[in-house]
Amino acid sequence: MTNFHILAWLVNNDTLGLQIFNSEGKLNEDPYGIVGLLDAIALRCSNNNNNDSIKQYELAVKKWASESPIWATVQELANAVVSDMPPSPPLPTQSDSYRSALSGSSVSLGVGPTSVPKSTWSSQTTTPSGITEQRNSESSHWACSHCTFHNSPDTDECEMCRLPRRG
Repeated sequence: MTNFHILAWLVNNDTLGLQIFNSEGKLNEDPYGIVGLLDAIALRCSNNNNNDSIKQYELAVKKWASESPIWATVQELANAVVSDMPPSPPLPTQSDSYRSALSGSSVSLGVGPTSVPKSTWSSQTTTPSGITEQRNSESSHWACSHCTFHNSPDTDECEMCRLPRRG
């Protein structure tokens, strides 16, 4: 996922109120909305890559993020999702071979409509009381042929760019 994907998702998410245009079709000029963020980003794009302009850009984005009630909502949503996620599967160690590190994985290049095969992983954790817990995760997604975003299997259009699923 890239910064473009995040911006596209923010602008197209009806519940957040970060749309570029309001319900009347007029430009949404709220400085704490998406226009305020885009103005901060434009500051970076319009200036040279000297240290002062980079600092101005960083300050503008931080100011927008700290004052935007909509961004506070996005942060709370992200925190809620992260707190409910299972732990990440263990990473391969240096002693693992390249082949064993890649076994069971799949890579999508986004060339066409791609179905990502169902993959599973499991991990064991031991609680302080000595009880071993087994955690499993299963996922099945499809990659959008337009923007390569990986979508839920039950959707007929891309959750990011809203273009139809092909294939």
